Amino acid sequence: MSMVSYIWLWLLIGLSIFAGGCFSNEVKIPTAYGARNGYQKTGSVNGTHVLGELFRQAGYTVRSATKLSPRIQESDVIVWAPDSFQAPTKEVRSYLEDWLQAQQGRTLIYVDRDFDAAIEYWNSMETQASPEDQLAARREKGRAMHDFDRISAETSDKFDSAWYSVQRDVPLRRPKQLAGPWAEAIDADKTEIVLRSRISLPTDWESDDLPNLSEKFPNDEVLLSTADADDPIVIRYAEFDTQGTQIILISNGSFLLNQPLVNHEHRKLAAKLIEECGYGETVTFLETGESGVEIVATSDGVEGRSGWEWLTVWPISILGLHIGILLIVFCFASFPIFGRPKHLPEVRCSDFQKHIGALGELLEATDDYDYAQLRVRQYQQIARGETVYRRVGRARVKP
Repeated sequence: MSMVSYIWLWLLIGLSIFAGGCFSNEVKIPTAYGARNGYQKTGSVNGTHVLGELFRQAGYTVRSATKLSPRIQESDVIVWAPDSFQAPTKEVRSYLEDWLQAQQGRTLIYVDRDFDAAIEYWNSMETQASPEDQLAARREKGRAMHDFDRISAETSDKFDSAWYSVQRDVPLRRPKQLAGPWAEAIDADKTEIVLRSRISLPTDWESDDLPNLSEKFPNDEVLLSTADADDPIVIRYAEFDTQGTQIILISNGSFLLNQPLVNHEHRKLAAKLIEECGYGETVTFLETGESGVEIVATSDGVEGRSGWEWLTVWPISILGLHIGILLIVFCFASFPIFGRPKHLPEVRCSDFQKHIGALGELLEATDDYDYAQLRVRQYQQIARGETVYRRVGRARVKP
């Protein structure tokens, strides 16, 4: 079984488990956004674990980071899907642009926060549920939509940044016709891409002492868009026309997150994204929340470099805890020595009292009182010259 088939099967099994219990009184599905490691991340409908495994299949070493630190400089590709509707800050943009230009062939993939897979998950559950369970599915979908609208309402309807412009006060669209280089060999009618906003190249950008991205990367190209080209979905900035240092801006994660990658056409689009990154060796998934990303001078922000990061992947992360407890109990049961070992008093063979005790134990082991008495009398005869009686049968006779 290929890695892609394995990932597809893993997702189907995971979502089927959720679907089997989704109509209980307490419905909980992991929804952590843009993260790759841990149960809430690998099992999350909004996670990036599956995309990371696709990179791994392509030959990349996959890491995760929560901060911008010196060790992230070793990466050839950075994938950043922030859990924030705000544009990257000036400091973060400057850091990532410097990282891009420090070495040829690097790629930054930035996924705008304009999608929540939990809504699509409950939408699909609503269509599959029995009539008596449809009400519960609608209720959960309503909660997911309410949470998404509450978070997105805190941002402005339109803003310009040095990287891209966003207009959020537009109707929801589900394009069934696609254009651009990535649209080749993609059955657009089978895709489930959702567009809630519209991204475009910067237009009315007011400078914050940083040059527009087009000045550093003059070659821009729309790799994927709707058929009428009004809705860019993937935009690429590059230094040269050929494959090299580049920034790939993606409107949202509706075809890259865990739950959307169940769709076969979405996996084909993800493969085109990985192919666009070239022949790098290391990809780092930058995992940040609503508070943004921190820039630090140490290397504590990168995880998964020791080779033991598989221990944090669900379900091993859950099983590992129980296995560890069982091993501790086994050690206590098999090695019941607590504290420092004590030195027992030395046993000396020259102690005559021990010889007497040993002889008594031997006589007792015969379980014959008469025989024991006879042995004692024989000793007295030898030691004191007394008369000894010998036993014949059960009678005592004098010699």
